[in-house]
Amino acid sequence: MRKSKGLIGILFLFIVTPLIGKVAEQQTKWKGKIDIENGIKHIKNPRDPLFGEIVFDLEENASIGNDKDDSYAFFKAIKLIVDKDENIFVLDSSNLRIQKYNRDGHYLLTIGRQGQGPGEFQFLRGAFIDSKNYLYINQIRSLSIFDKNGKFNGTIPLSAQIGPFGITPERNIISSTITYTPKESTNDVVIINSEGKIQKRIASFKNQKLPVLGNIPIGGGNPFPSVLFFSPIDENLAVFGYSSEYKLYLINGLGEIISIIEKEDPGESITKNEKDSAINREIDFLKKRGLHTSKKDIEDIYPFPPHKPFFYWMMTDDQGNIYVEKIREAENKKKEVYFDLFNPEGYYLYRVTMKDGIIPEMIVNRSVYATKENPEKGYYEIKRYRIRNWAQIKVLEKGTDIGHISMYDDIVR
Repeated sequence: MRKSKGLIGILFLFIVTPLIGKVAEQQTKWKGKIDIENGIKHIKNPRDPLFGEIVFDLEENASIGNDKDDSYAFFKAIKLIVDKDENIFVLDSSNLRIQKYNRDGHYLLTIGRQGQGPGEFQFLRGAFIDSKNYLYINQIRSLSIFDKNGKFNGTIPLSAQIGPFGITPERNIISSTITYTPKESTNDVVIINSEGKIQKRIASFKNQKLPVLGNIPIGGGNPFPSVLFFSPIDENLAVFGYSSEYKLYLINGLGEIISIIEKEDPGESITKNEKDSAINREIDFLKKRGLHTSKKDIEDIYPFPPHKPFFYWMMTDDQGNIYVEKIREAENKKKEVYFDLFNPEGYYLYRVTMKDGIIPEMIVNRSVYATKENPEKGYYEIKRYRIRNWAQIKVLEKGTDIGHISMYDDIVR
């Protein structure tokens, strides 16, 4: 009798285990589509993420900033960048200097100072660290270069102002810029050579013109403007997108578009109350300047788009994952920020929630780095939060079939 029960148990396992596997596979089956159009791969993701939603469980494990020690004092908005050794570089706009700290938050050195000479700063707009640990600082019309010890290594003059940027192995600059002509302005993604000249325009998006009443431009125009976002992934890859549509463009260091990532998304309509509020602000704005106008006059010329922008920011982590920030619809009440998470191949894996209003500047080695104002004491702080549930994130192994699922820990090892 016992032998019979044992045989039945073994048969049960052989029959039921494959069925469980098939059910799990059906539950995680990707419902998107891949097309090749003009030699470019299009990853067309469905509306829902492959693995559903996840809330990043964040635990603060480092803090930099106080008002007692000058080496840690930041009294204006700051930016940061983290190198592969997890050293933290803080772009201190209040003192026009860069402060370097180790991964434990201990001060190491100061790079540069305010001035117009070699290695000195007038602006601190952004930074990039290449594979050789050279630090590039965007000063709007030039890039200043420093080695890992803070020694000044030269300047690249720029023929155009740039935003976030990357440096290719050929030492070309890949970035976004704005081009102005008498008739219009455009947001462009460009490659700039090592002499600072624009070498190639990869993409161009027209800016919406300000509405004009008579000969007077109307205020700030559309309160829901579309914006060009650009984020370097490494020296050979970058991603950009214009928020009027849900499309992300993955490009290589030569400026070639290698894939386009799309996501099914109907967009969010602009409500009547939001439109009325924007129009009333414009009426008040004009009234203060002595121009009286009616609501209908503004409605006739106001450039409301068919929907709000599809996203509000974009960033990448050290694994090449892409985070697209969605509308902060609950930020004021719940202080939650939402991101669509795509893997490096462009598959929509998760809808990520970050609580307490934390918006990451960088995600490196399973940790979120963010800047935060301390309004009571009047200074800014750098915060690092460990993502405690990072090991639970499901991923698709690079180069494998869409159905090959692993946990992050399995791949990292």
